[in-house]
Amino acid sequence: MTVLAGVRLPDGELADVTLDPVAGTIAAITTVTASVTPAAQPGDGDRLDLSGYLLLPAPAEPHAHLDKALLGQRVVNASSDLAGAITAMMAAVPSITHADLVARGRQAALTALAHGATALRTHADVGVATGLRHVEALIAVRDSLRDVMTIQVVALTATPTAGEAGRANADLLRAALAMGADVAGGCPHLDPDPLGCLDVCLAAA
Repeated sequence: MTVLAGVRLPDGELADVTLDPVAGTIAAITTVTASVTPAAQPGDGDRLDLSGYLLLPAPAEPHAHLDKALLGQRVVNASSDLAGAITAMMAAVPSITHADLVARGRQAALTALAHGATALRTHADVGVATGLRHVEALIAVRDSLRDVMTIQVVALTATPTAGEAGRANADLLRAALAMGADVAGGCPHLDPDPLGCLDVCLAAA
């Protein structure tokens, strides 16, 4: 057993929190009345003095783009705005392989985990230009890390999304969900038909 001793809980109480490393669970929470941690006793296992520390639930990252992570040196956004980022990414699409997507996505996810985030929602580009490979790669990352963190993959459909002009992108969105993406997503603020984009995404979901 491992004891996080003398730690402050979110409600302000001081407590010893006992962890069961085999089960991967909290075994007990015992309120204490002083921040002074008693010396370890034989049989106590690992006892960490965390007096002065605040113990919080693990954070979640609600909006990531693991398929675009760690590309700052390779994909330069000349205008430093959203339009420039989209243009730079589209130009880089031919050079981005499945293996590259998986390696960068996994590294970025593990970096988030190392900083405490145990849940992460990531977008993955879907559209005529990228096909389904971003989704396929991030599903592989999600599944490979399933034992240590929860990852949701959002199939982020390209624009246009609605009508005849958006038919191919909408079909790919549905295909991405069928192959295992967790969430249907779009960019209505960039779509020529914002409400139509929402309708397609909601229908697919």
